[in-house]
Amino acid sequence: MLQALIHSKLGRAIKNSQFQPIEDTQTSSTVGVLQYLPSSVFWSILYDAIQGKKDLPKEIGEILVFRFWPQLSIGEDSSNSNRVEPDVLIETEQYYIIIEAKRFDEGGQSRQQWINEVGAVIECTQDNPKPILLIALGGNSSLATQKEKVGEKEFCVFPLTWLDLLHSIQEYRKKKGNALESHYDRLLSDTIEGFALHNYFDVEWLCHLSDRTIEDSKLPLGTFSFGNLSNLTDKFISKQNIDLLWKK
Repeated sequence: MLQALIHSKLGRAIKNSQFQPIEDTQTSSTVGVLQYLPSSVFWSILYDAIQGKKDLPKEIGEILVFRFWPQLSIGEDSSNSNRVEPDVLIETEQYYIIIEAKRFDEGGQSRQQWINEVGAVIECTQDNPKPILLIALGGNSSLATQKEKVGEKEFCVFPLTWLDLLHSIQEYRKKKGNALESHYDRLLSDTIEGFALHNYFDVEWLCHLSDRTIEDSKLPLGTFSFGNLSNLTDKFISKQNIDLLWKK
């Protein structure tokens, strides 16, 4: 939540003295904590979370700068109407990475917003150009990688869901087990708490659980077997027995 506080993003999240989760607090509570991980660990978690990996680089080099909600101008006009504000802008040794986040996993991303943000990054980094990757976090109608253009320059958009990011964090912790250094584990634990604060939870679906075989011959008979179903009679609430059950 620190980045949201630093950048004056908390105002909309407090209503009648109650916290109301918004997109900016969600970004701050998750990506804002992940930034403190080593570059290789941070990218490994994102890489594993993104489903469309065809054009996604496995290595990005060291992370040099992490910026939250930078205000970038489009064209020579620097007025507010010609500015864009990507949620996160990361500069690494090899790439510029934009993270455009939406509050929920369904709907909200805008192709024109992607083009405007990439165009602004191209303009403000002319002295040090690098390939640009855009991660569309949440708000996608499809998880397929998309290719877009700003002028003649092509860039890739990599859709990512919040749930896939959360699951990747959990899987990284499981994979590392006791080998995971305690301070990294605390950071990941705080990130998971940030997800929970915004109502995202990692669950294991039944289809992913291993099979279990149960022999019915070994199951103990229940209290109510076919021979004593009469015991169930007074367990049903009716107008006749509700007073009696209430007293019990």
